[in-house]
Amino acid sequence: MELYAKLAFIPPTILPLSLKIKNKVDEVLRIATWKAHHNADEGQWSAVAHLLLAEVATWPRAQPLLVIDTQRSRIGPSELYTKMPGDVALIYEESKSCVTSEMTSPSTNTEISKMVDWSMALDLSSSDTDKISKAFTAFNFNECSLNQSLSYVRHSPLFGDLEVKKQHQMRDPAIQIAIWKSAWLKKAIWHQWDTSLPMPAITVEGHTWHWYLFMAAGEGLVMLGPFNMGNTSTLNDIWIILYRLKVLFDWGATTYRGWFDEHILKWAENHDPDAEKGKGKSSTLENQTGALNLSYGE
Repeated sequence: MELYAKLAFIPPTILPLSLKIKNKVDEVLRIATWKAHHNADEGQWSAVAHLLLAEVATWPRAQPLLVIDTQRSRIGPSELYTKMPGDVALIYEESKSCVTSEMTSPSTNTEISKMVDWSMALDLSSSDTDKISKAFTAFNFNECSLNQSLSYVRHSPLFGDLEVKKQHQMRDPAIQIAIWKSAWLKKAIWHQWDTSLPMPAITVEGHTWHWYLFMAAGEGLVMLGPFNMGNTSTLNDIWIILYRLKVLFDWGATTYRGWFDEHILKWAENHDPDAEKGKGKSSTLENQTGALNLSYGE
């Protein structure tokens, strides 16, 4: 898998050194060290993560990218909620073994709607946005989203997500990421979108960063990880985090952008209501399938 290989590899020279980037790395180390010493809360560590995300997102690329605050973007509609225990398989680097998800709750039918802290997204042109908006005019509101949320991010193509927790706490951030990714898979199946592309994610617990890849396995989800991404407690590890963030953002601007053009923009063109009128048939998914049924794996 190309993305896995690039994320796992660390070159002898991490990144071209510039005064601007060096100053940013020094700043991150200083701030992260202070937060660790003072037992900073989750929001404070989230601000550190954003410093690094925002830095790499602005580096020159043909495709403009965004870092979006998704802390208040709940999963929606409710059909995309994960029912616990979920059927996400976890594959850990240490053992390379597949185990049942530990996402447990008192009820076996508890629906979970979780949001994440930050998402990486394509910054679409106005013409691309118009194509998407035009296609969605023929759909019910609950269907009108490019991702797993109906909030202000619904027309943003999200290609990577990050969840933050404070250091020395018991909650596993990978669970929240898995719930979020599971909702995206249900959304893709709903619209009959291609699900072959890996779905990268990052978790941050205080100083410690990990990366993951989620992949569809039929109608279920497999999680590869956690893999060490770096640490904000040393200068060298911050450089490693920046390198791996660059890999993810470059992948989003190239591979994910190509997938988006092939599978989402073409889908939007095929669901242009004016074109559908010419064919004499409705473009809504509900009319095509009779009724929406988003449950799977049960």
